Amino acid sequence: MRSRTILSVAAVCVCLGWYMPLRAEEPGGFAPLLARLPPDSHLVLLVSPAQAKRTWDGIFARLEKSPLFAKHPELGMLLAQQRGMMTAGLAELEEKMGFSPLDDLERVAVGMVLADAGPPAMVAVATGRFPDGLARKLGRSEPQTIGGQEVYALDEQMMCAVHDGVLLVASGDRTAAALAPAKASKLLDRFAGLDAPGGDDFLLRLRFALPPWMNELARSEDARWVRTLLGSLEQVSLEVDRNLTIVMTCKDAAGAGRAELFLRGFKEMMLGGAYMWRAYALLLLGFDLGTMPGLPPPVQKALSDREALAKTLDLFFPEPTEKPVLDRSELKVSLTASPQMIQGSLFVTGILSAVAIPAFISYIRKSKRAADEMQMHSIQQALAAYRVETGRYPTTEEGLDELVEKRFLQKMPADVYGNPYRYESSGPEHFALRALGQDGKPGGDGPDSDREIRR
Repeated sequence: MRSRTILSVAAVCVCLGWYMPLRAEEPGGFAPLLARLPPDSHLVLLVSPAQAKRTWDGIFARLEKSPLFAKHPELGMLLAQQRGMMTAGLAELEEKMGFSPLDDLERVAVGMVLADAGPPAMVAVATGRFPDGLARKLGRSEPQTIGGQEVYALDEQMMCAVHDGVLLVASGDRTAAALAPAKASKLLDRFAGLDAPGGDDFLLRLRFALPPWMNELARSEDARWVRTLLGSLEQVSLEVDRNLTIVMTCKDAAGAGRAELFLRGFKEMMLGGAYMWRAYALLLLGFDLGTMPGLPPPVQKALSDREALAKTLDLFFPEPTEKPVLDRSELKVSLTASPQMIQGSLFVTGILSAVAIPAFISYIRKSKRAADEMQMHSIQQALAAYRVETGRYPTTEEGLDELVEKRFLQKMPADVYGNPYRYESSGPEHFALRALGQDGKPGGDGPDSDREIRR
């Protein structure tokens, strides 16, 4: 209970007070990693784990120096115990893997090719200090040889290897290309500036370009409410260093105007979020937090100290003194925000994402399912018409081809995922029509679930 409580206190302070980063190296060293990523990637992510660790350490240091912890050193002791438990957990992970993800990873680059159906193709590469035999420890099978290199299967789809000091995890069909890096010119043509030097305190860089199927989805009737923005969007970039910068590149001036409105709304949300966090924190001071049941005595004592709490909240929730900067240059619209602006917007964005994104995905899936059911009923009507004319349903051997041949259907139907329907007949008056879902296999849940009509 005590460790969970102090972790909660730390987490609240961490989430509500954005970090003050330390200087980190620029991302120019990512060039060898970019050469291994799929040139047709729709999403590319560059991360500096070392900066992430420095940021995390800086948060704890800032927390330990806050007025609340300075006045109540027993809180610092509890925090140190919690950090010790976390360190022990990481040490256990390090013992299993043979290296520390936080201490030994230097740079990580990920490229993903987003498919309309099925999992995305992915290549993730990292530089750092890797022990001998790391791929063998991570793998779950005997080694295979691809391109003259020893690789190991992580599961049915992913392979891993350590090649020329680079740890590589890739989809099976992308492994050979990742093991034989070429110039990243095609990738850089798609994502201009991906290899540009970053600013101070570089933490991550993300580039995203809509795949063709997503553009088609944006133009469909099911997504007409977002088509005006998504349909004209060329690329989105995100950079996190000392500031957060979002850039939306559009195909035309009208799209840039919509992107400007979108980022202006995000700017206002950041400002509102900053005030909202401060408001919530000040409201909590009106309660007797120290009397909450189940708290260890040191935490009860600290939460009863309103003066120290107020000073700490002023440190982590300062009144906003600057606004995010919105800029438009032809077809590019950018928004740059300081650390002070970010923490509130993360909360608001998290709530919106938690509600809106799953709802949109569910809506699209339901639309696909509804389209599938309508098509299956059309096939059922064609089968009924065939039976009226012939006195029977097609046999299993004849299948749905019989309906096309006799012109009860214009063409051989497929489900919304492009998979053929399964048809079986157990007699002249009975049939079963099945759609096997996105994976094309019997069983499954969600988009992989089967649909069936029997007669």
